[in-house]
This record gives sequence, structure tokens and C-alpha cells, in this order.
Amino acid sequence: MATLLDTSFPGADEAPIGAPFATAAGIASGMRKVGNQAAAAGASVFSVSYDASNTYPQDHEATIYFGVVGARDCGPAVRTTDTGCYFMNSADGSNIRVYKRGGTFYELGVVVGVAYSAASRYTLRATGGTPTTLKVYQDGVQVGSDIVDDGETYGPCLTSGAAGMAGYDGTFRFSRFVGADLGAGGSGGAVSGNATLDEPAADGGAASAADLGGNASLDEPTAGGGAASAADLSGNATIDEPTAAGGLAGTASAISGDALVDEPAAGGGVASAADVSGNAQADEPAAAGGLASAAGLTSSDLEENNGTVHSNAPFEARVYSTVDGSLVVRKTGLTSTTSATAPRCSFQDVALVAGTTYYVHWIRTDTGQYGIERLVAA
Repeated sequence: MATLLDTSFPGADEAPIGAPFATAAGIASGMRKVGNQAAAAGASVFSVSYDASNTYPQDHEATIYFGVVGARDCGPAVRTTDTGCYFMNSADGSNIRVYKRGGTFYELGVVVGVAYSAASRYTLRATGGTPTTLKVYQDGVQVGSDIVDDGETYGPCLTSGAAGMAGYDGTFRFSRFVGADLGAGGSGGAVSGNATLDEPAADGGAASAADLGGNASLDEPTAGGGAASAADLSGNATIDEPTAAGGLAGTASAISGDALVDEPAAGGGVASAADVSGNAQADEPAAAGGLASAAGLTSSDLEENNGTVHSNAPFEARVYSTVDGSLVVRKTGLTSTTSATAPRCSFQDVALVAGTTYYVHWIRTDTGQYGIERLVAA
């Protein structure tokens, strides 16, 4: 591995930050330099700058250190050009999420249970062409599984560009940046330092939509649609995923030999996934008879930091496991209630298990705005 740029942002304040950095002008504002640290262009302004002084090979990595963790809505970026990049953040305060930014934002995968800490450094590494493999490192050690952009689910892979840095919230500060050519193999950020990212809720968990005053916000664009990425579906089949038997399965266990959609059970009736510990699926006759309803989720009030509400608006919901970060179910075609003060979205699905806690992304499909919260299915 060869380090191409290692800087602690010397010199006078700049907005946007200048050489050796350039602004990814087609997708964001430029980062700024404040007191020899890098920061977003402003509060709630998506900002991306990249190393324009070096030519990076396809396989490279970016590492950031924190001067101030702030609200955690920031992180290293790779394969950065004027029109796109891969980047990561820790906006919910509990996990690290990896995104692809091209014409819109797509969430590619989640490292569950790892959030930014001011005492650590964080690295994002990209290798391969199509598919592209993305790895997240904390203090030089990979955390979570590989995250794969297959080049189909969310459009073509980003196959060129430079190491960079990205941020949205105005409170974080990067004290040091390192861009490296992996060459014969990298070390996962062979440098020392700190790091953190996106906006945590007051209790340190995932931010709820109701907790949007200064925390995770519906102002932030997110994944724009499409099926779950290959990384999301690795070992975790989602609802509406075709199975070998031609039915629909809601869990990996259903695909691996448990009861499938339309498979008869012993006694008649219909059972939900929750009724049979995640095995029996929709339309499966239940042992005891009668009809069992699917579990459901209801959002908190859908509003922005400034109090603007999202009444009678189109939404999509993406539900993730709090255990391994896998996609549980994606619900499209939702509409928030018409309340002028406290609109909400709700839905039911057989993939949900009553009493189980999930991370839920509420995405407004016409604007790309989103919020993240932790909810218990009921």
C-alpha cells in the first residue's frame, strides 16, 4: 500500500477547501477548512471534497480522523468524482452505513452495532470493478461483512475516482485525512487517529422521526429505490423474493426447508410468520385454525427539524434487522396520514415478528428525504 495524501489541513480557513482538494461539484458542495480541520459547507448541506493532486487506481481507500465527532453525519469517501462517490456515515448513532451517490442516494449495506467514536479512525476501502466490494475498518480492523455493489440493483458500479471525504451535518470536524493506493494489498488504514459520523438520538440509539429536532432528519436524501443489494440479501431472503418452489418466502429459514407460501399445515386456518417463529409464511394454513394477522409497524410523527410535516405524502419503508443489519422487508406505495400536525405511516407484513425491534427507514419517494427510527413490531 502507498499513501498518496496525508494531511492535517494546514493553512488559512477556506470555503470551499482548496488544493490539494477539489469539490465534487456535480453532487455536492465543497467541504470547508476551519481552524485546520475539515467541515461540511454548512448545517444540513451535503458536502464532498476529494484529493485532486493524485491519480488513484481502482483499488484504494480513504481514512478520516476526528477533531470533533459532532452528529456523526460524515465519513470517508472513495471513487469520488464530480458525479458520484461511495461514502459512509453513522447518522443513527448506532451503526455505520455505506452509501452510493450518483444521480441519487442508495444505501448499500450496514455494519450493525458499530458507531463512530472520537478515539478511533475509520477507513472505507473499494476494490474490484463490477461488482465492487466495499469494506469498513475501525482502527485498521475490518468491522462487519463485505458490502457489495453488484452493478445492477442500483445502477452501474463506480469504477474510478479518488479518495475523499463527505459530510452533511455542520458540527463534525476531521482533523486528518489519508488517501492510499492499495497496491498489492492495503492495511485498512495504516495510520493512527480518531473518527465518528451521522446524527445520534438523545438516548444514544437510532433516531426516531419524532426525534428530528437536530438529530436524524427527513432532510437527508437516502436510498432511492430498487431491490435490496446483494449484501442485504446474503442469507436473508426478503418478502416477495421468489423461492425454488415457486412461492414467496419471508425468511432465510423458509427458503432452507421450513414451511413455504401456500404450504399446507396440520389443521387449517392461516398463520403469520410471527405465529410460527418465522417459519410459516403468508397463506400457510395454521395448525390450530382461525386467521392470524401479520405484525405491523407505525412511524412516529413525520416532520422535519423546522417543523414542516409530511402529510398525505408518498413513502417507502425499508425494515432492517437490529441483529445483523439484513433487509427484512421493503414496502412501497405507502401514503402518510392526512394529519396537519402529526402525520404517520403504517403497514403490516408477514415478514415482521411481533415484539421484535427493527430499524426502519422512512423514505419520501418523491423528494428522497428520509428519517431513521427504531420501532417494535406489534
